[in-house]
Amino acid sequence: MLRERIYSLYLKGFNVREIAKTVAIPKSNVAYHLSIIRKQNVAWFDKNVDPEGRRRAFVKELADQTGEVVRESWMLYGKALTRLKDVLQTGKNPVSAFHVCNSYIRTIVSSLQQYRLCVQVVAPSMDEVWLHEMMDKITKQHEEIRKMMRDSGLLP
Repeated sequence: MLRERIYSLYLKGFNVREIAKTVAIPKSNVAYHLSIIRKQNVAWFDKNVDPEGRRRAFVKELADQTGEVVRESWMLYGKALTRLKDVLQTGKNPVSAFHVCNSYIRTIVSSLQQYRLCVQVVAPSMDEVWLHEMMDKITKQHEEIRKMMRDSGLLP
């Protein structure tokens, strides 16, 4: 579990110091876990020397990175949406909360679009179906926010 958390942070671009601070362990432990992960990756590459296997590994890592970004952004978006609803109920100016919600939606959409471009999805696949479902879900959420903003008089 710890190693997966370290790897997840590493995939997000955290350096050893930032990972150590986040998971509250010494930098040497983080470096040790990352070295184990690298050795496992090398062993995997040695075992799967064919280009197709490496392409699949690249796509899987890219999918893992995209999944991490989407999951985290979706969670943060949910919290921001709750805050936006609270702000709307209190009658305070919700513009800032609205912008936060939109920024998470843009992050999710951008991540999904970049993933699609990188793997060059051409024919319908499970990935493409998943992408369309996520895009539809996000679009509906965005429409709900815009409706709330219109109802509160902040949008024409």
